[in-house]
Amino acid sequence: MKEIQITEIENMKIGNAQNEQAGTGCTVLLFEKGAPAGLDVRGGGPASRESELLKPMAAAGAIHGILLSGGSAFGLDAAGGVMRYLEERGIGSYAVQLGELKVGAIVAVNALGDVFDWRTGEKLAGMLDSEKTGFLDSEEELFKSFEAVENRFVENTTIGAVITNGRFDKARLGKIAGMAHDGYARAIRPVHTTADGDSIYAVSTGTVEADLDMVGALAARVMAEAIRRAVLSAKAAYGYPAAGDLK
Repeated sequence: MKEIQITEIENMKIGNAQNEQAGTGCTVLLFEKGAPAGLDVRGGGPASRESELLKPMAAAGAIHGILLSGGSAFGLDAAGGVMRYLEERGIGSYAVQLGELKVGAIVAVNALGDVFDWRTGEKLAGMLDSEKTGFLDSEEELFKSFEAVENRFVENTTIGAVITNGRFDKARLGKIAGMAHDGYARAIRPVHTTADGDSIYAVSTGTVEADLDMVGALAARVMAEAIRRAVLSAKAAYGYPAAGDLK
């Protein structure tokens, strides 16, 4: 198994735009030939558009684009621009290749929980102490009281996509997306809270015959690594240090 660039997976284009002043941005994945896709949502605060089409019983057999946007529900309007692009024409990431099979993940990380290196257990990012020089433990802080919290901040999320050139229909891709959530669990703690919108899309762009469980397990691994890389590539902003600043 060798590491590859996620852009080496065929039949896909990736673009990114940011508004640094507003602290938001978006990533777009385009599949201009169309591609089957599935979705698994585990967070309690998701914001999505047209996601019902990815259920196995829905008629849509393929999609042409995925938008991962910031701003929660307020960011969904950016999908209009993606739709106009498609109509006119009729970034942490990680990817690996095993023989002919390619599996990659791309993810935007703004989790409520702490983020860990999935290989070593080292904490990379999370709740800061009052001096902003070290970490508190998000789970331990959560465990200090069992009283219900009303009007909790709900703009945290980790949203990602798994892309493979393995041939799967959208029902099986939904299963792969579900297994890829294991990558979230390896790297983020706590995860899938009511304040997170944790969602993973899975897309098939090729025709390589591959085992569903193997691809799902590999999807979890590449997603966990994509999360690690997303955190380590972040830069300090808005008065908050980046992971690299706390080493």
